[in-house]
Order: sequence, then structure tokens, then C-alpha cells
Amino acid sequence: MAPATGNAVDCSGMVAGMTRALVLIDLMPRIVGNTLEPHSCEDVLARCRKLADAFRAQRDPVALVRAERPNVDEQPPGSELAQGLEHDGALATFARLGTVHAADEYL
Repeated sequence: MAPATGNAVDCSGMVAGMTRALVLIDLMPRIVGNTLEPHSCEDVLARCRKLADAFRAQRDPVALVRAERPNVDEQPPGSELAQGLEHDGALATFARLGTVHAADEYL
């Protein structure tokens, strides 16, 4: 995944005429590796992958959003997206300081 540059990408042409999108937020190993209740991380990830596949099958957009810590040379281990989420055509975005920036390329 390309690093965020802070330059927004015009995605208006991607969503013209679309009425729905799936947005998956912070599904990174360092977050989903924790013990969660009432659903396990494995269950949450499996459901998210299934939803993403269903949206893609209908040609609906899937946006993958993950937080990045500002002003650090390297993100902490486990900051990449969990396995099985990235897919051709997915829009990867990065959240910094409460603002979402679009990546310069699609996955």
C-alpha cells in the first residue's frame, strides 16, 4: 500500500450513480489482534471479508481505512491492513489527525 501523501485524490468519478459503499476501518493486526467481545477478531474479519466480497461482486466500492500516527518515521508493527482485505480496485485511505486522506493509487 502506498504511503499517504496528504494530497487528496478526486474520486468523484468513481461513485457517480452509486448509492452505497462499504467502509472498513482500522482492521489492522495491532487492533484486531486484541481480545474482543462479544465477537472474536477472527469472526469480525471473516464477516468483513465476506461483506467486501459481496460488495465487489455487485461492483460497489469498498474503502479500506486505517489510522496512521503522525510525525513518526515508521508506523508501529501491525499497522498494515489485515490479510485478505486488499483487492484490486479497493480505495485505500489513511486517517491522520482526524482527517482522511485518499491514497495516490488503488490497490
